[in-house]
Order: sequence, then C-alpha cells, then structure tokens
Amino acid sequence: MTNNIINFDTNNYRFKEILQDIFDTENLEEIHLKYKDNLDKELYNKFNDDKSYFHKIFKESSLLESFKKEYNKLIKHIMINNYKDEKFIIYQAFPAIRISYPGNRSVGELHKDEDYNHPEEEMNYWFPVTKTSEHNTCWYETGINSNKYIPLIINYGQIAEVYFNKLRHYCPINESNKTRISFDFRIIPGSKWGNVNSKKETLFNNIKFQIGNYYNKLENPKILLELRICTKIQETHLFKKGFLENNEKRIEQYIRGIKRLLEYKKLWENHNLDIYITDNTSDNINVQIKEILPENIKIICSNNNNFGCKNKGAGDIEQWIYCKDLICKYDFFIHFEPRLYLENFDFIDNFLNNPRDLFVYGAGKNHFFTGLFGIQTNILLDYIKNFNSPDKYRKLGSIEFNLFNYINKAISYDTLNKANVIWRDKVTEKKYHF
Repeated sequence: MTNNIINFDTNNYRFKEILQDIFDTENLEEIHLKYKDNLDKELYNKFNDDKSYFHKIFKESSLLESFKKEYNKLIKHIMINNYKDEKFIIYQAFPAIRISYPGNRSVGELHKDEDYNHPEEEMNYWFPVTKTSEHNTCWYETGINSNKYIPLIINYGQIAEVYFNKLRHYCPINESNKTRISFDFRIIPGSKWGNVNSKKETLFNNIKFQIGNYYNKLENPKILLELRICTKIQETHLFKKGFLENNEKRIEQYIRGIKRLLEYKKLWENHNLDIYITDNTSDNINVQIKEILPENIKIICSNNNNFGCKNKGAGDIEQWIYCKDLICKYDFFIHFEPRLYLENFDFIDNFLNNPRDLFVYGAGKNHFFTGLFGIQTNILLDYIKNFNSPDKYRKLGSIEFNLFNYINKAISYDTLNKANVIWRDKVTEKKYHF
C-alpha cells in the first residue's frame, strides 16, 4: 500500500526555525550532542515515549503558540489540496512530536492506531523536519496484515498520508548518528465525522475523541473573487478631467487582464471559490467582455456610480454596498481589477493556499495597493458600514490610504512584497510594476 505525498513550501512555514529556537541549536540532527547529559538510557515504551527531556522542553516552550499557528496553516493547506469537496474536516488539535535520537526509539512498540482506540475514520499524516533514513525513521506495513515493512523516507517539505489506523508501524532503535524529529497528526473528513464514536478516549491519556478535546474543526472557507470593471465612463467627472482611459482602450485592457487570469487553472480545481464580474457603470455587461467569460463566472451590473464618477475608490465602496447581501455569504473576498495584468499568479496562489487578510503596501508603507487584495468578508462589511452618508464619501480621499488606516486600527494582517501586476498610468503613459 503506497502512501500519498503532499508537498508544502518550506519558505512559507517556520517549523524548523521555531524548533531551532526552542532547542537553542542550529543543527537539529545533532541535538542529542547538545543535551547528551539529559538523554534517557533505557529504551522508551508505549507508556513513556512522549515523556523524554526533549518533549518537556518542547511542551513548556513559550513558542508553542507560534508553532501552533504554523500547524493550523498547514492543516488549511492539506484541506485545500486533499479535502476540497468536504464542507469541513476534523483534525488533531495539536500534533505529536517524535524525537528519535541515536540509541533509542521514538515510538514504544509495534502497533496500529486502532489498538489505541483511535477511530477508523482517521487518516494519518507524518512529516519530518530533519533528514530521514532507514536507520532512524518510521517503518510501516506495505498492506493491511501484510507483515512486510518499508521505511518512511521523505524530506522536510513533504507530508506522507498513510492509513496507520490499520497498518502496523513502529520505529526501530535509531542506529544512525543523527536525530530524526518528525510530527504526526490525524484528520477525519467531515462526511465521516458522524460515524465516529466520540465517547471513546485515547488509551493512555484518556482524552475524548471530541471537538474541543482531541480534535478541532476546520470549515472549508467560501471565497468570493470579484473582478471589478467600469466600462461606461465617458460622462464621469474623472473621464472629462482626463484621468481615465477612453472606453475602447479600457475594454481591450479588461479582456487582456481577464484572459490572463483565466490561465490560472487552480481557480476552480482546488478551491471553494465563486467568481463574479461586477460593473457599477452599466446595466448590462459589455458584449466583448461577455464573449470571453466562462459560464461559471457570474455577472452583476448596476448603474450605481453616484460617487464613483468623481472618486474611483468611492465607486468600489458603492459597489460593495450594493453587493453586501452576496458578500456576506462568503468567508473571504478577493478584489481584483483586471485592467491590471498579472505577471504571475503568486499573490492569488498564496492567498488561496492560506486565506487571510492579505495586502501589498504602496510606496512608503503608509497605504495599500488596492488593485489586488484579500480580506475577511466580515472586515470588509464592517469597513463599508462607515459610508452611510454622502458626506462620508466626500471625505473619503484616497481609498488606498483610507482602507489602510481602517485596517491598521481594526486587525492584524499579512503583506507580500509584490502583487506581481503591471499597471499602465493614463496620465504619465508609463507602466508600473506592483
């Protein structure tokens, strides 16, 4: 029975760095040398294999919350890639750390997880933060009751998905001169959660297999991607002042930008995501744009540009208010202006793999670039509540600064260095990279 391998980008996770700080060493594979006076001489068994000196340091560390944040981010990554069709998953609240140092073992005995009361609906996940070899890793059966074992050899940045509930596995005495550190945890798809006997407990620590005890619950976030366009701008104050492209040119840019976005196939393959194209300057979608839209991109048009005709950011806010009953049905919102041309899909990919409040700073780091950002829908809806009178729109100024000031007072958020988009400025005729 082969195991499935899930990859994750180690540049986006700090597991190794946090462990290096916890154990005060740059070389985790030689941690046994740093703590040689604290190593247990007797072999660990099933009753004490989680009670080593290393476990004590780890469990008492002030960095556990930082570690848990990385772990929860990894769970989201697995859910998006492996459980995209599930409404939710149930996952082990905190992973087990396994430390196999030379001369000892990290798991006390040959077993399968059902021997320890674990429900059969669980799937196991195992990943190392150090190098693995046949001399220091976990061994598991090639098939249920096969009695043939193979070593689990993968690298940091890989996660093995193995059905340890039915496959016997063990960790032999580490015969190498390197310590192996790994983590493992379990996930139950939401569609199978109703079959679990939550009255059972873990065999040794008597923790109930319930949400809030052994498990946490993660719902698959619903994401709305808004493609924001304005196609009838000839009568607006901004166009008459020369700040906007002529309509023909705008349509060309929109078509080019949308076609580029549609090259990103992952939009529909791996995510619980809906796409809407919205135009608040017309009651009907432009015919040329409509011709390139796939059927699964929905259209919202409204002649709703009372304040946007004088302030582009005000037009965004007007349209968000117009669409608020739709927006509130989602957990996250991506705003993208497809007159921008995506140089690559890094920003969107980063957000979809870990949905959160995500922005790119403008020059000076005192405002946001608002052509592409991701945000929790409840935060966006709270923001637009402030615009409840014409006077609030008139005092808006630049949405880049206004949104930045609001977000900085309201929440913590993440930023990326670049959105990786190209913008052509109408006034200067220059192309800018953001």
